[in-house]
Amino acid sequence: MSGNGGDENRADCRRVLIIDDDRDFADSLSHLLTLEGYNVQRAYSVAAARDAMNTFEAKVALVDIRLGEESGLAFVSELRQEHPDLLCIMMTAYDSAETAIQALKEGAYDYVRKPFYSEDMTATLERCFERIRLTGEREVAEAQLRQAQKMEALGELTAGIAHDFNNLLAVILGNLELVADDVGDNANLRELIDDALSATLSGKELTHRLLAFGRRQTLHPQRIDVGELVAEMLRLLERTLGEGVVIKHLSRGRLWQIEVDRNQLEMSLLNLAINAHQAMPEGGTLQIETANEVLEYSDTLSQEGLRPGEYVAISITDTGVGMTEEVAAEAVRPFFTTKEVGEGSGLGLSMVYGFVSQSGGHFVIKSEVGKGTTVRLYLPKAEQVPAAVLTEDAEQEARGDGAGERILVVEDRHAVRRTSRWMLAGLGYEVVEAVDGDEALKVLSADERVDLLFTDIVLPGSLNGLRLAREAR
Repeated sequence: MSGNGGDENRADCRRVLIIDDDRDFADSLSHLLTLEGYNVQRAYSVAAARDAMNTFEAKVALVDIRLGEESGLAFVSELRQEHPDLLCIMMTAYDSAETAIQALKEGAYDYVRKPFYSEDMTATLERCFERIRLTGEREVAEAQLRQAQKMEALGELTAGIAHDFNNLLAVILGNLELVADDVGDNANLRELIDDALSATLSGKELTHRLLAFGRRQTLHPQRIDVGELVAEMLRLLERTLGEGVVIKHLSRGRLWQIEVDRNQLEMSLLNLAINAHQAMPEGGTLQIETANEVLEYSDTLSQEGLRPGEYVAISITDTGVGMTEEVAAEAVRPFFTTKEVGEGSGLGLSMVYGFVSQSGGHFVIKSEVGKGTTVRLYLPKAEQVPAAVLTEDAEQEARGDGAGERILVVEDRHAVRRTSRWMLAGLGYEVVEAVDGDEALKVLSADERVDLLFTDIVLPGSLNGLRLAREAR
């Protein structure tokens, strides 16, 4: 049964329209091509061909040079104007170079001379369909490139805004904490400061999500067994989603390990589960499926952004209201939401998309209105390295107040630099300041007693924070 289905699908893609006023010839050719696996229709006149093109999406048209009182050459020109993607093959009994040249000028892709061997015709058709396949792959690749460039530009813009916003929040948060130390027993003022601190921390979380979309967040990758992680999360999801949602976990075999930030992966799965729950107001089924997947080049053509490779795929499927194709295409854009005001920030999927992309993976969303949505995360298989090479993050014990150690603060924004100085000085450190990398190097060369470099990443001039750190060593 599956083999017949495959043959039918193949024939459906290889649609050929024969346009010839010689009925016997057209019928014989149609029978021959049908046996070869093509999906064939016939038209015995120009008018019939026009009607056929409205209902039969032909990929290739075989057009006789004479169609009764009308010219096949002129009709090829008309067909190419109306259907630019259609490949036309001119059939002619006139064996002359002038006829062939004229056919090509009118837009024919190729021509064959009557009578012809069946092998010659099928070879010509195979060249046509190979051309169609390559053109389709090129168009898919170009669309993927455009989408990738659009998302990259949007990510750069978002990350830049988040970085600037973070600097503003750092000043607000730092000054609020400094003021809070001097409030004393004034309960009303303490409450106002606490409210302001809470709002500022919410803003900080917002910028964290924006940085996640822009693939600029700090990640701490570690080896993870996805099967174990999902199994551990099931109980949390059951409590979070409630009794109205049935949770199913389907694991296809033993999974490869991946190397990603565990906390961010857990947060991403929780975000997706909550989104699925909200899409099922009357209850439904949430299925989490995990599997190893090897993507070949041909597997990536139908989905923008996918690259060949070995992945662990995590699919979250709900039976909710679903989305239109247009909404699904916009779903990962920051602040895009179809929810009512106050019901969501529109950053949940953006954060998941950014985390997966930053981890070297891919994010795919498919949805159908009234049937539900599937979000699939492709996370790359971890490289096989000896266990002895793997190291856990060393957590340093928090130190108490400073004992006069000297810290060089490098920050071009005066307010951020001043707040940092006050806070560090309040902890007992001696602070030296610089506004950019060049000034910081001068300070370091003139003062050997700098114990710690505390620098922003983005700095004016030729030295950013990372290059400054390397130079300082």
